[in-house]
Amino acid sequence: MRDLGIRDRIVFNAGGSPITQGLADKAGCDVFSTTAVGSVRAIKEEVLRRKGFAPELT
Repeated sequence: MRDLGIRDRIVFNAGGSPITQGLADKAGCDVFSTTAVGSVRAIKEEVLRRKGFAPELT
């Protein structure tokens, strides 16, 4: 993705009960949640943050 110059335009997500935050971090995911609803929210927040419409989450 980086070689193609499109990595910053894609939000990578991982989650669900068998996945941990640590595993998602190791995989290079941008967002993580244990639920589908949480994933949608996290992706939406990340997209808005990248566009300058939402503060960074700490």
